Amino acid sequence: MTIKRNDQHSTEFGLWTRGGLQEKIKPEPKCFNDLIIQKTDVSAIDSDLGYHSTNIDYIWRQDYKYILIEEKRFMSLMKDGQHRSFSMLDRCCEKDKNYYGTWMIRFEHTNPEDGKIYISRLCRGKDRFTAEKEVDAQWLLRFLTLDWCNKQEKLRLQKEDAELKLKKIITNI
Repeated sequence: MTIKRNDQHSTEFGLWTRGGLQEKIKPEPKCFNDLIIQKTDVSAIDSDLGYHSTNIDYIWRQDYKYILIEEKRFMSLMKDGQHRSFSMLDRCCEKDKNYYGTWMIRFEHTNPEDGKIYISRLCRGKDRFTAEKEVDAQWLLRFLTLDWCNKQEKLRLQKEDAELKLKKIITNI
């Protein structure tokens, strides 16, 4: 069965796909949006039938460098289905030299200013994420500049060069 959201942060379309728009008419509607009536049976796209959706909180980029970010408030964790969806995306994006991973940023409360901040990188194995690192707002800000990508890019190119050299050696044997 499709899981209902446990917060009010969805769009009307997101609510509709979960069958969450209920017939409710606000007293004396002032505009069309005040009338919310769901007339369509959405059971044909129920998750029991294999349909799943995951929103991406952020595609964070500078020029061509980019990362995917999942934001979690109140120390919540990524659910299994969401992790599977992000893993699929990560597998597709990893071939792009401008992609620098999928990251989860968890807030103790709601944002970098009102509590602790934790960051981890998506893993596709059993562990799901790298060990979380507690960071402060300044560290997070430096992370979001993506300046660290240049260093990682050099390391990746060095690794690719080493792999190519190894393949040449193996094929010449």
